[in-house]
Amino acid sequence: MKFVYLALILVALLVAGLVASSVALAPVAVPSVTPQATTAIKGGGGKIITNLPADFPSNFPLPAGTVRASTGTAPKWAVALIVDSGVPESLQAARNLYLPLGYTETSGPGANPVNFQNPAYTIQVVAANRDHSATSTDVNVYVTRR
Repeated sequence: MKFVYLALILVALLVAGLVASSVALAPVAVPSVTPQATTAIKGGGGKIITNLPADFPSNFPLPAGTVRASTGTAPKWAVALIVDSGVPESLQAARNLYLPLGYTETSGPGANPVNFQNPAYTIQVVAANRDHSATSTDVNVYVTRR
């Protein structure tokens, strides 16, 4: 249920971000953001146009993409990304990122959302096509410290 509340907050942040982006907000390259946010997205690279929460784990990797919104406070966070690939490719990229890092996938094959866990964190990755696009995907990453 808590993830539902986080998802609702994340949607509100995304809507606010879309309104704000019409006022000439441009994505900022990763090297220009705070050291904490840069470190956090080192796993996938990409761009970030918002800071991650101040207490977001600095060594936590996120999939490649543009970070559009984030929310939460320890021990739970949510990050919204835009990824330049389809849903299946986006979910596979998450598997390719987290499985080699020692996470175990706890969802079934072909599942959406995809769930991962290790002794420190549980992760849920949800993907959906953007505006009926097969090549642009909204990816939400929900992170919980165990």
